[in-house]
Amino acid sequence: MSGTSAMAIEIPGRGGTFFDSPERFNRYYTDPQYSPAKTYYVSSNGSGDGSAGNPMSVDDAFARIAAGEEIRFRPGQYQGCWQLGEDNSGTYDAPIVLKADPGVEISCCSSGRATCFNLEYADYVAVDGFTLKGGSYGVRAVGGYETHYHQKGVAILNNHISGQYKDPILSGGSDWIVVENNIAHGAGSGDGHGIYLSNGGDWMIVRNNETYDNPSSDFQINADPISTCDDEGISYDDPLCDGSALDSLGAGVSEFNLIEANYFHDGSIGPNLTSVRNSVFRNNIIGFYSRHGTSFWQETDNPKLGSANNLIEHNLFMGESSSHVLQPESVTSAAT
Repeated sequence: MSGTSAMAIEIPGRGGTFFDSPERFNRYYTDPQYSPAKTYYVSSNGSGDGSAGNPMSVDDAFARIAAGEEIRFRPGQYQGCWQLGEDNSGTYDAPIVLKADPGVEISCCSSGRATCFNLEYADYVAVDGFTLKGGSYGVRAVGGYETHYHQKGVAILNNHISGQYKDPILSGGSDWIVVENNIAHGAGSGDGHGIYLSNGGDWMIVRNNETYDNPSSDFQINADPISTCDDEGISYDDPLCDGSALDSLGAGVSEFNLIEANYFHDGSIGPNLTSVRNSVFRNNIIGFYSRHGTSFWQETDNPKLGSANNLIEHNLFMGESSSHVLQPESVTSAAT
C-alpha cells in the first residue's frame, strides 16, 4: 500500500493527490467550477447550427468537437454509435464532455464496434447522464497495453446501461478513469460483465454503481497479463509486466484503485479482481450469486502478478452458494 493510510484515501479535488500521486482525473469530475468553452446542442432530428434554440445533428457535433467543448443531448430517442479517438481527445485542462439532458435514450448500433460511445485512445472525455440500450457495448474506453500508451482521464458518470451483447461498460489500458453512479445490467452472452476494467488500468475509481443480472462476473478488474505481457512477447517476470505503475511499468498489474460504496448483486458470479495490487475495496454490498462471490486471484505463477497488498474492509458479503463468498489471495486487512 502507498505511504498514506489506505482508509484515508479520498476522492481528490483538482490538484489533490490519490494514493500519494498527483491526481490526473477528468476535470469535469474534480473541478466544480469547470465549464466548457463551447457547447454544441444536438437533438435526434437536429439540422441547425448547434445553438440552444437550433440544435444540430449528433454527427455534425462529433465532426466539430474539440478539447474543452461539450456536446449536449436534448431529450429524445436516438439511434447510433459515435467515436472519439486520439486525434480528437480532451486534455487535463480542457476535457471533452458528452452530456445528456434528462430523457435521453440511445439505442446502440449493431455495426463496427457496436458501441454507443467508443473512446479509442481518446483522453479526457466525460460521458454523463445517458440511457444506453443494446449493441455490444454501451461505453467502451481503451488505450494501449504498455503503460505509456494507456488512455487517461475518462469519466463515465450517472448512466443507465443495459442489454448489451458484451458489456455495458468496458475499459482497457485506461488510467485515471472514474466509473461512478452508473447502473449496468442485463449483459449478454458475448462477454456478460456489468462493468469490466481490463488490461492493466491504474488509478481507477469505481464508486456508487449498481450491477445485476449479468451472466459473467458482475464487476471485473482483470489486468490480464496473458494478453498484455505473454502475447506481446514480454515475460511475466520482466518489470515491463510486473513492475510498478509508479515507474510507468507493470502492464500486467492493475494498481491504486478505489472500489467503494457499490451494490453488486443477483447474478451468476460476484466481483472478480485479477492481478490487482495496492488497492482499496470498501463499503460495498455484494450478493447473492448462483456460482460464487468475490475473488481476488491471479492467472500466472509469478507472485508479483498476484492480487496483493489490498485493503478489503467494511463490506457486506452475502451468499448461499456452495462455493465461496469471499476468496482473498493477499490482503492487508480482513474483510468485515
